[in-house]
Amino acid sequence: MNIILGIIGPFIVFVIILILGSSSSSIKVVAWFLRLTPPYCFIEGTVNIVEAKYNTFKEKAGVKDTFDMDVAGGDILMLSIEGFVFFGLVFVVEYFKTKKSLRAVLHREIPYTSKK
Repeated sequence: MNIILGIIGPFIVFVIILILGSSSSSIKVVAWFLRLTPPYCFIEGTVNIVEAKYNTFKEKAGVKDTFDMDVAGGDILMLSIEGFVFFGLVFVVEYFKTKKSLRAVLHREIPYTSKK
């Protein structure tokens, strides 16, 4: 699932940019929704960095910093937030996994009944 969202997600955003133009607000909504997955953040940030460097080389204009929110800053911010959230979720899952009352409910055996 992560590979699909990491590879297909940027492609979907690219197609929306081609169809609607880069000023559409729907692109930003889709991009921020897809940023909830770490592979999308990584791929999108990498592509944005390469695109910013290419545009700087091509146009010989103002250099955008790598950490600008529209280059890779938003992706790095989301990866940082996701890192803390996922790290916290590990502790929550481990806490509930070690609680004996919940373990009894989750690992209760369901008796098998024959259909004969």
